Amino acid sequence: MISPEAEEELVVVESVYCVGGEFHKLDQKTYKIRFADQSFVTFQLDQDYPQTNPDLSVSAELLTRNQNQILAEELREFAASLDDGDQKLLAVLDLAKEKYNNLVIDCEKEFKHVDSQNEIIIVKIDHMRNAGNYVKTLEDWTEQFSLTGLLLISKDEGIVLVLEGEKHGISRFVQNWKTVNIDIDSRGKPCKEKMIQILYRKETQHFLLNSLSANKFSC
Repeated sequence: MISPEAEEELVVVESVYCVGGEFHKLDQKTYKIRFADQSFVTFQLDQDYPQTNPDLSVSAELLTRNQNQILAEELREFAASLDDGDQKLLAVLDLAKEKYNNLVIDCEKEFKHVDSQNEIIIVKIDHMRNAGNYVKTLEDWTEQFSLTGLLLISKDEGIVLVLEGEKHGISRFVQNWKTVNIDIDSRGKPCKEKMIQILYRKETQHFLLNSLSANKFSC
């Protein structure tokens, strides 16, 4: 069991992290909070919290295992620096968001600095249940990452997307494709793409496509 003070604090945390999937109660003492996309802090509270410090771990998909461990240790040190009896969970989550965003920005800057060559990629899409929203999302990402895209739809060959642009932009596009809900499943619920097939990916010196918009062709 946890203390009444801890229960009151958790009510506040849940009211802040109230979007679906943000607040998870795993058991009477363990709570998992999503503070960014695919990024969680898991708190384990003992019966004396908030007079003691929460044990915690971090799981952020965009960070390496070492970065997750370092971030968790920094959050533990921060929690230990707060006064016993103070509410600590929201403060820790705020710091987690700040440090996570800084890490992502630093990684993107380093990635762009060392990896600015251009690429072309050809991807086969297995199916689109919600085609209108799916294609619109692909168009938005194409513009967001400054890429050139061409969507080919054929009865014989299926659905194929061709993208050109800087390598880091294509990598971010593919990363989004695998981690962000883009379609619906057989029950009509939002789902991530798990069945794309990368047919070709290679550095290129010359761009072949001329349009940022997705276009349909009958082959």
